Amino acid sequence: MAALDRHLNEQGYKFSIIRDREFHSSKQRLEGKARQLRQSGLGKRPNKARSLTEEEEELWKAEKFGSKTPDALISSMWWLLTQFFGIRSRQEHHGMKMENFQLCKNDEGVKFVQFTEGSLPQGSQPFLFDI
Repeated sequence: MAALDRHLNEQGYKFSIIRDREFHSSKQRLEGKARQLRQSGLGKRPNKARSLTEEEEELWKAEKFGSKTPDALISSMWWLLTQFFGIRSRQEHHGMKMENFQLCKNDEGVKFVQFTEGSLPQGSQPFLFDI
């Protein structure tokens, strides 16, 4: 949507399909469909865990990720949120609230963080991340 908005702007289109209220409902429907696809296991979110890449391992070893400095902590949180919860855009990161996260425990006693994007439609599944 951002790429299309940028193209239209470059062509002299006077409205923004992202910011102008005339396009609010179409933007909401697109976001809702994307959320529905992600919740059903489709879209950008991976369906299984993956190993760290060599570059990611180097970032952890070099303490560019971790909790030793504020910058490393911010970078780590950004990376973790993108990897485990599929948060991609700056707006998605900015729009998160503590209420979107819950510390839970399953029947076997395994703790996990549960993340929900706003209110979930009935019957949909939240995103889970084991601790």
